[in-house]
Amino acid sequence: ERLSTSRHYLGFYRSVAVTAKYLLSETRLEARSLEDVFSSAVCQVVDRHPVLGCGIVGEEGNTPAFTRLEQIALGGVIEFRRIDAATDTEYDEKLMQMVKEQHSKRWPDLHLRPGWKLTIAQRSNQGTREKAVDAVFAFHHAIGDGTSGMAFHRSLLKALNNLPSRPISTVPTVIKGPYSGAIVPAVEDLIQLDISWSFLLRQIWETSRPSWSVPASSKPWSAAVVTLPHPDDFRSRVRFISLPRALTRQILSKCRKRETTLTGLLHGIIIAQLSLLVPEARSFRATTPYSLRPATGTSVEEIAVQLSALTTEYAPGTISAFRAGRADPRAAQQQIWEIARRFRLEMGAELAALPKDNLLGLLPYVRDWHRMWTDQVGKARSSTFEVSNLGSLRAELDSEPNREQNELNRERKDEEIACTVSRLIFSQSGMVAGAAFSFNIASVESGPLTVTLTWQEGVVAEGLMGEILEGLREELVVIGTGRGGGGGEASSAA
Repeated sequence: ERLSTSRHYLGFYRSVAVTAKYLLSETRLEARSLEDVFSSAVCQVVDRHPVLGCGIVGEEGNTPAFTRLEQIALGGVIEFRRIDAATDTEYDEKLMQMVKEQHSKRWPDLHLRPGWKLTIAQRSNQGTREKAVDAVFAFHHAIGDGTSGMAFHRSLLKALNNLPSRPISTVPTVIKGPYSGAIVPAVEDLIQLDISWSFLLRQIWETSRPSWSVPASSKPWSAAVVTLPHPDDFRSRVRFISLPRALTRQILSKCRKRETTLTGLLHGIIIAQLSLLVPEARSFRATTPYSLRPATGTSVEEIAVQLSALTTEYAPGTISAFRAGRADPRAAQQQIWEIARRFRLEMGAELAALPKDNLLGLLPYVRDWHRMWTDQVGKARSSTFEVSNLGSLRAELDSEPNREQNELNRERKDEEIACTVSRLIFSQSGMVAGAAFSFNIASVESGPLTVTLTWQEGVVAEGLMGEILEGLREELVVIGTGRGGGGGEASSAA
């Protein structure tokens, strides 16, 4: 938590967000208002996840802590907004504008209120039979990781489907404690993170070595240096693309045949794009967060921070090969698959080594987190880009903890389900220090795969970000369909 609280306090990182599109049946809303339905459901979610009933004290120091809040005013954590839009594309653009604004804000008065917010966005002129709303769950990273955002929406979906159809006498306006259960312990309290002397010394050297000891030819390109604007001037940027489910299935099938993963494939495509679009770059470095829940035994149902990250290097030889073969799309695609396979092997080795010599085990060696962040201002960023993949919401729902709910849903297959989720979008604020830009991936079964691209305004050119995301979309279409063109099969929004 000290990592997240210190960088939030300084303005280095604002929030994570997972946005789910809910489809609510007419029967669910015929006797209850949208505000009533979601307010009642959120009360159940907060009771299920006690960390949502906490504030944070001591962000300004090295000993921050969660503090139980006696009550939470729902008006401070739930907002209902209508979006005027003539088309789906216009609606998505305005939705992303709303998400971008949230990612540009810090969480105020954390000792008095929780560091999360649920914004319910609804298109103004939609029909009445079925209400589609986007629920933007944004939260302080000390509360949870991306998987926690999915856990929130699973709990919210369950609560919405279990609400009585009849209206209650009064709509709740306050959630009062105490909240049931205990907060999930930190990773270091669940597993022993052993650090060898050789690993420790290597990391100290990598972070403190003088710049003259690193040849210019091997320094990874990472856009502008770390720049900390005034808190009121910070802006996050967000763009996203959406790929239909049929195309996504084709892409995943190709990945399995090539013995790799979607995350690895994205690495390959991104490196190919950067190699051609950033001619001055000689090498790149990527960061890929991964979940520690399998190692700690923490369920995907819980809201917690259980993350580490893998760093991968892309050397000058790899970049030169893409540039030399730019006239041969087939050769370039082979290189993309080779990067994807290599990434899977590196990630496999990283996971196999757990819990020994993991970056997370170095955190206790940081004595002053605030100074650690501020010392980075004016220096090169640690990596070029980040790829964070949440996976599929339905895949999570098919996990062991949800078996009872899955069986109940199957028993009710001939009945009308009151609420379903048809789309998931994962995003995060731009990072003042860390990766120059981030690709964030999520999907829902029977729905699209979405990829957002996020960055701090001014760190990298807007035009470059647009070209990279469009190039990623086009290459995914080519790989999925096995043919060139076909750009109309995927959509995008700024």
